[in-house]
Amino acid sequence: MNRDIGKAVWQAWGGTLRWGIIKSILRKDKWKYYNIDWIDDEAYKGAQEDRTRLLGEKGKGYQIYQPVRCDHVKIADLESINISVKKLQEKTRQ
Repeated sequence: MNRDIGKAVWQAWGGTLRWGIIKSILRKDKWKYYNIDWIDDEAYKGAQEDRTRLLGEKGKGYQIYQPVRCDHVKIADLESINISVKKLQEKTRQ
């Protein structure tokens, strides 16, 4: 179970990709959950703050949902992603 700690993950949200690193894992009700350190997550944080303001949840503050159920994120194969990004960069230079 701990083999996932330290791995990169991604999540599609609001037309963007969120990226993070698994910091810890827990099991609950037959599900595996990850605590994730999200990277460059300002768009998501801003949206959660707006949601809180619009719904009138004063005093509660916005919520970054933690832990995240394992099927709500994908493990990122960074090497494969890097290769694909390099190919895209080459194509756009042509």
